[in-house]
Amino acid sequence: MVFASQKTSAVVPLVGSQPHPHSMARESDDTAAAKAKAPVTTASKTKARKLSTERSRLCRQRQKQYADNLERSVKSLREEVQDLIAIRTLRMEQILNTPAAPTGSFARLIREYCNVFEHGMALDGALLPQSRKRTISATAQLTAKEQRAFMTYVMDPDVEVFDWMGRSTTGPTVLLNGWKAWSEWHSSLMFDLKSFEVLTTDETVAVKTRGFLCVRVSEETIKNLFPHVADDENMRSQLMGREIRYPFGDTFYFNSEGRVGKYICDIDFIGALTDVFNDIRRVMELVEPPNAVSLNDRAIDTGEHPNPCLSRQPERDQRLQVDYLLS
Repeated sequence: MVFASQKTSAVVPLVGSQPHPHSMARESDDTAAAKAKAPVTTASKTKARKLSTERSRLCRQRQKQYADNLERSVKSLREEVQDLIAIRTLRMEQILNTPAAPTGSFARLIREYCNVFEHGMALDGALLPQSRKRTISATAQLTAKEQRAFMTYVMDPDVEVFDWMGRSTTGPTVLLNGWKAWSEWHSSLMFDLKSFEVLTTDETVAVKTRGFLCVRVSEETIKNLFPHVADDENMRSQLMGREIRYPFGDTFYFNSEGRVGKYICDIDFIGALTDVFNDIRRVMELVEPPNAVSLNDRAIDTGEHPNPCLSRQPERDQRLQVDYLLS
């Protein structure tokens, strides 16, 4: 009997057969995990750095462009401001220096007013303090008669005069009385002019001045303006002989006849006295004493009876009372 030999043959996959789907999924997952675990290459790092550098460059470029635009805008605005200042200066020079311009004559008139009353009202020799005799020469100031004539020339006979409290009267006499009283009440007086401005509208022309009314305190000052501290040696010692610089200004409104038809003055007592005492409580004791006439009233009480401004003063505001301010 013939026996055939048996051999074990290898299994050869059929041509065109596909792997099992489950094995493909496992391979895909393994590949993704491997890629996720793979370290970042040098090329990817370089690319990230390039992107960051590009963003920084663009940011700096935008910042520089913004700064350049801003600098150009500021330069343009500065040039425009300088042009406006030049135009304003030219306009003021035309107003002040053109002889034919009405505003030019008004400006010169008020400048002369400031010169005429720079040292207050001329006083008789018997009333003139010794310090003023030494500082003001006979040729530097007009006589009281000449000053009154000048005031009458500048002011309309019915000029409206308003003080810093809004009280009003008519006529130039109250101004002359005020200059005379303040000259008598201080050992020296000078109006230090700091600014001068012409204001024009279609209806009127006004001239505004600003400066300091510089006075030196004397016994007459305490007697007439601060009598309620006459017995306070501490206050007296701080006031006597002291120069006080009151911020002061006035505005002159001209009428159609070329004279001042309205006058407004302004003075800052609190600001000036604060520079002396640096204590608002003491300042308010001087300006608004609780049981005495206020400085705002005494400053215009020139001895005329009745005083026209005091007869038409508005009701005093409670906010100016010492107790209210210090509460």
